[in-house]
Amino acid sequence: MEVLQATILNYCTQQGFSSPSGPLSYFKTASIRNKIYRSLSYVSSRSEVVTFGRATVLLENGVGQHFFGVVHFYLQVRIDDVVRNLVALQILKGVKISNRVDGHLYPQWQHDLGHYAPLIITDAMHIVDAVAIVADSVNATIKHLIPPRHHPWNLTILTNFNDIDSSLQLRY
Repeated sequence: MEVLQATILNYCTQQGFSSPSGPLSYFKTASIRNKIYRSLSYVSSRSEVVTFGRATVLLENGVGQHFFGVVHFYLQVRIDDVVRNLVALQILKGVKISNRVDGHLYPQWQHDLGHYAPLIITDAMHIVDAVAIVADSVNATIKHLIPPRHHPWNLTILTNFNDIDSSLQLRY
C-alpha cells in the first residue's frame, strides 16, 4: 500500500496537482469508452490461473505514442476537487517490434521477461485497446501482442521504460 501511495503522490506531483483528498476506491474492472477492461486483481480473484493476457492493454501516452502494460487495478481518487479515474499498471518488458519489410507482424514479447518493476499510475482514458496474447506457432516462448482494434504497424510503439516514463511526464 505504501508503494501505491508513493506512486499516486508522484503522479500528482508530475501533473502539478495537490495531494489526493479522501479515500481511494479500487476496482477490478473498468468501463472505458463502453468497453470493459479487466485487471490482474480481477483475474486472480477467480478460480482460474492468473495470466497476463486478460489484463494486458495498449495505452497511448497523450502525444501519439503507444506502449503495452499489464493492469493491476483501476482506482478512483479525488484530486483538487475532481474525481479522477486512474489505472495502476506495469509496463511490459522486452517488447520487440517487427523487423519484417512489410511491418505487418504484431509486436512480440516473451512471458518470462515479465514487466518493469515500477508501478505506474496514469489516467484510465489512456487505455485504447485490450491486448490478446497469442503464442507463436514456431516458438512457444514468443507471444504476439494483438490489439484487436488497432494495427500496431501504423503506430509509434515505445518499448523502453525510460522513454515511456519520460513521455508520460512530458505530456502535461
